[in-house]
Amino acid sequence: MMEDEFGDDEQLENDVPARVYRWEDLDGAQAAELWAELIAWVGWFRRRYAVSGSDAVIPPCWFRHPVAVEELTGLMVSHQSAYTLDEPGSELSAFHVQWLWPTLRDLAERAGYKRCTDAKCSFKALEIVDDLEGLGEWVNDDIAVRQ
Repeated sequence: MMEDEFGDDEQLENDVPARVYRWEDLDGAQAAELWAELIAWVGWFRRRYAVSGSDAVIPPCWFRHPVAVEELTGLMVSHQSAYTLDEPGSELSAFHVQWLWPTLRDLAERAGYKRCTDAKCSFKALEIVDDLEGLGEWVNDDIAVRQ
């Protein structure tokens, strides 16, 4: 029986703590660890890829742009995954073609750092207005038509 040969799969899963990358769910220690990892990765990436003069540039003020933090975290995790495979495959190329370049090209616009320079950050936090009047009724109506 495979379970006898390789041990209890459930026990193996319990031995490896799940890594949390969702910023909203991190406590202080987890956030400090993820910030350190992300700062190191972005620093390495900016020097390794050095794509100056393109839309794929990550400006020095990237950490001030919440969308950039979220998407760069995703790219970092995808990069780590692509480069830590047990067997060779197409994941390395797929990371670059499917995730890295399309994300970076669009990120400058989404994160709002197209106007940022090495000397000046143009980030302005948007005021988020919640229009909650009638929300409960709207949701109830939506649920009712689905039943």
